[in-house]
Amino acid sequence: MDPQQRLKLMLDDMEHTDELYRATRFWGAALGDLTQEIQREGFANFRAHASVRVMYAPIYSSNQWQKNTAPLERVAELLRFVSRSDRLPDLFLDDHSGMRAAAREYAVFRAGDPTEKAPDFSALT
Repeated sequence: MDPQQRLKLMLDDMEHTDELYRATRFWGAALGDLTQEIQREGFANFRAHASVRVMYAPIYSSNQWQKNTAPLERVAELLRFVSRSDRLPDLFLDDHSGMRAAAREYAVFRAGDPTEKAPDFSALT
């Protein structure tokens, strides 16, 4: 069966199934755009579709970082020169790359880790 036909069959089935198994409001609101993107882009590169960055995985980096890192790296070099510190430029880049936000969320996740040991908060800033 053609992938586009399979998609149509799946969507038709979803509309006629028990409400318990239908898309939630979150996915229902996104379904039209996601379906159009799949129809336009196909299935072969599904994980590279633009919606992946919005719908399926958190994005921690700033829009500027995603578009072009060179200007931010130049600012970091200027900070390194002006502050004579390696830490300030690294903090600046970590903020724009999303590294610090991701590390904070990971620390929260690890704090809730159901292991026998006490949570390690030493990495929190």
